[in-house]
Parts: sequence; C-alpha cells; structure tokens
Amino acid sequence: MLLKNASRKTFLQLLYIIVLSILAFFKLIAEEKDINIIHCPLLTLVPYFYQLVDNHFFIFKIATFLLYIFNAILLTYILRKHKLIELHKYYPSFFFLLFGLFILQTSLFIPFLINSIILIFLIPPLFSISDKNYNQKNGLVFGFFCGSIMLLYAPFVFFFLLIYFVFILNGVSTWRTYVIPFLGLLLSYIYFFSALYLADYENYSFLLSFYSNQFTIAPFSIDFTNYFQIIIYSCLLLFYLIFFYLLLVKSNTMSIFIRKKYYFILLYSVFSIIFSYIFSNCCFLGSTIFITILSTMVGIYESFIKKRLIYNILILIFLLALLADYFHFLYA
Repeated sequence: MLLKNASRKTFLQLLYIIVLSILAFFKLIAEEKDINIIHCPLLTLVPYFYQLVDNHFFIFKIATFLLYIFNAILLTYILRKHKLIELHKYYPSFFFLLFGLFILQTSLFIPFLINSIILIFLIPPLFSISDKNYNQKNGLVFGFFCGSIMLLYAPFVFFFLLIYFVFILNGVSTWRTYVIPFLGLLLSYIYFFSALYLADYENYSFLLSFYSNQFTIAPFSIDFTNYFQIIIYSCLLLFYLIFFYLLLVKSNTMSIFIRKKYYFILLYSVFSIIFSYIFSNCCFLGSTIFITILSTMVGIYESFIKKRLIYNILILIFLLALLADYFHFLYA
C-alpha cells in the first residue's frame, strides 16, 4: 500500500530514497577496515593501490557511497530519457538503493565506478538503436569503453557481443555499423599494449594466464553469514523471475520501439546472471550489474501492477529480512 501511494506522490518516493541513503551511509561507516576486500583482478598488477586504500580507507568509504547514490540517480535519468518510465517516477532509483543495500560494501568502489561507465557510455547507444537515432560514432565509443572494461574483467566481452544481437534485433544491415564497434574495441587494446611497450613491460605470459583464468567457470555456490540472507537471495530470485516474465508479456502490448528496448533489457539481464554466477573473478561487478538490471525491470513494470497482494507480501518479506541482516551486520 505504501508503494502504491508513493506511485502517486513524488515526495513519498523521495522520502523512501533518502531513508535508504541514510541506512547505506551508516552501513559503510560501520564497516571495519580491510584492504583485501577491494577486489579488482587487474589490481594484482598495481600493489600500490592497496597501500592507497590502507592509508585512505575512510575516503574510499565515502567515494563508494557517492558512487552508490550516483548510480541510482543515473539509472532513473537514463530510463526517463528513453521514455521507459514516467517523469514523476523514481522507482528505479528506489529499487537500486533497496537491492543494493544488501550487497553494499567498500569492495564495490570499482564495480560502482565501472557500472557508472556502463550507464553513461554503453547503455544509451544500445537504446538509441531501437529509437532509430543511432549514430555510428557511438559504436566507436561503445567498443572503446567495452574494451577498457575488458582490460579489468575479460568476460565482459559477452556484453560487447550484445550490441550485435541488438543490431540484428533492429534489422541493421549496414556493414560499417557492425565493424565500427570492433574498431573501438581494438583501439582500447592498442592504447593499452602501447603503454605496456613504452613502460618496457615484458611479462606477457602472465597477462595471458591472467586473462584466461578469468574465464574459469566456478561451481555454483552462495555464501551467507545468517539465515536472513537466504531469504534475501530467494526474494531477489523471485523478483527476477516474476518481472522477467511480466516484462516479456508486457512487451507484446507496447509500441515497436519500446518493445525492442524491453527485449534488450531482458537480454542484458541474462548476461548479468552469467557474469555474476559463472565467472567467480567477476562476481563483484556481476552483482552490481545484476542489481542494476533488476532495479530497471522492477522500476519499469511497477506502475503496471494492478493486483498487488503477492507483490506487497514479497516486498514486506524482503524488507524485514533486509533490516534483520542490516542490524545483524551493525551489531554482530
């Protein structure tokens, strides 16, 4: 009922967002110092970064919090710009803060930073293809930033392939359109290996093993520290399955331009699942991407929900488990 009322009142939506932001701030402030949780594969090549984190851990906490809020705001802005939500709706931001509160820790500093790059430089070009406003120059930018992220997380190559699925989905036939993103990808690697060459780097066998090891498929497992987290994981899975189905069904009633955007969102959600739970070295970034796309799906469809009983019960269970886990974290 509270969420239904909030859909009509912008102030109430913003109030929920402020409350979640305050909870997130105190969770990060209460986090104990541990430089080993700053996880990024390529940082094995930059040991100085760990010293930087050790000396300025509080600053990294604040930076993580600001990126967390920035990602939430940015998500709503992009969906609104591409006419996927109404002007007075802030549900994508609300759900990003809500779902993200569960996984929030300073280890997400780099994943939040990369997720910001994805939202700014990678998602808009993919949406613009469906709007027939795609500029081939955007493909170069798309490929370049995909390649830059792949230098940290090699399995991100699967996201790069998404643009070709979107091209096919939208009936793009110009060969230049298919080639330019690949040229942008090559450009990022040319810059990277040129920098290594100028720095007289010679251990290329290490780089090869470093990137190949990232494609190691890990056995499925979920770590939890209390039983409340099992409930939270179960709710997130239910949210995903329910809203995947609802968005797929709803797409049949939408205009062709919105429908194709819905299809891309569903494809992206499948990618986030693969990235999160198959490649263990990418789980931090994968979790951030999954939370982002889940918030997108729920945020878009929330306004279309008419029978809210099951939805409200699921939200209530999730909130109770989340708060229980939150206070367990603060006082354990």
